[in-house]
Amino acid sequence: MMRRLVIGGLGAAALMSLTAPARAQAKSTRSSNRDVLVFVFLRGGADGINLVVPHGDEEYYAQRRPSGLGIDVAIAREELTDLDGYFGLHPGLADLAKAGGAWSQGNLACIFGVGDPAGNRSHFRNMDRLELGNGRETGQSGWLARYLALSQATVREPLARAVAINYTTPLSLAGAPGVLTLPRLDGFQLGDEPAFIDTLDSLYLDDSTGNQRLRSEGQSVLNLLGSLERTGVLSDNQANHPDYPDAGLGPDLYAAARIIDKIGDVEAICIDRGGWDTHSEERHRLDPLASELGRSLQAFYADLKSTGRNATVVVMSEFGRRMAANGSKGTDHGFGSLALVMGPQVNGGIYAKSGPDQPWTRDSGSFIQQMTDANGDMKVTTDYRAVIGHVLQQRLGFSTAHDWEALFPGHGREELAWRLFG
Repeated sequence: MMRRLVIGGLGAAALMSLTAPARAQAKSTRSSNRDVLVFVFLRGGADGINLVVPHGDEEYYAQRRPSGLGIDVAIAREELTDLDGYFGLHPGLADLAKAGGAWSQGNLACIFGVGDPAGNRSHFRNMDRLELGNGRETGQSGWLARYLALSQATVREPLARAVAINYTTPLSLAGAPGVLTLPRLDGFQLGDEPAFIDTLDSLYLDDSTGNQRLRSEGQSVLNLLGSLERTGVLSDNQANHPDYPDAGLGPDLYAAARIIDKIGDVEAICIDRGGWDTHSEERHRLDPLASELGRSLQAFYADLKSTGRNATVVVMSEFGRRMAANGSKGTDHGFGSLALVMGPQVNGGIYAKSGPDQPWTRDSGSFIQQMTDANGDMKVTTDYRAVIGHVLQQRLGFSTAHDWEALFPGHGREELAWRLFG
């Protein structure tokens, strides 16, 4: 099944997006101390306030469990894994707080109020804005593509600087050279499918077509897949890593860990997970997704620690949910969201601002009241580009000497209110 998916997907997605020079071998270790950026996009508007829950705030329960209406969207205190006496993790994220977990090791940052200050409640429009990073909903390139264009590769003549583990190239990588888009790699064996190479030969490498660029790109795909197989990325079956869920984000982050461990060229990996739109019956929809997210992130974190590789994971959604429960036992589209930043170098903790220059603390009063605007939305108090820019500067070497206006047109460089690293 996976072999058929790869064969079917490469021609449409990977081949046309991969323009790196061909090389026969991939390096097995990174030649740079820069992190690999793993960007996980939770599509649908993830309800961050039910993932990291302010259980110490009675206003949370008042809004999510309104009395007398038979509506309950709240996470009960006894279900949560307490973090600090005020916040707790959704039960699906409990692995992150266990011994050896990213939270318990101080390597998980939870940032509330993250979003686009000029955003809206449209899924697709906000997705486009977040991925383009230019303050608009149209553009020729995404923010990650511009980062790759403005920065130096970690190795000479890389096979691929970025990988999207998806069926289409995400908009954040639009316009980027050296990008490979692949379906999930688990179970794919290049060597036991000789017809695959013959198919690519006939479709893309035939001199009679006269299309030398297409021929070069086809050869690059074959070279990279050959390198993936030779270094063991494809043969290292996920069954050997049972901590990863066997569906959704599990196989994707498992594949990302193998690529980071084995391929020295890759600098960024993009992963998508849909289904986070919880208009109705939120607990029924959210609970399995939260469990998948928590187990996958923790398994990936443990992989990084065991291999000693440098990577930073950024988890974002296009917007958050309204604070109050709706009549369908769900939550409606909102504005401010929750971002997670995880990695061995992260200074973990709960981070929030109630206003532009107002870091929230327990002494500030009710978290829900301080973070909510007059319409019942979580306020956007931290621009998502400040979070991404901080990661790029602190862990990927995009220094103040680089062109920040080209990276984020109309926004440029913005200091984050907290130092998440070092």
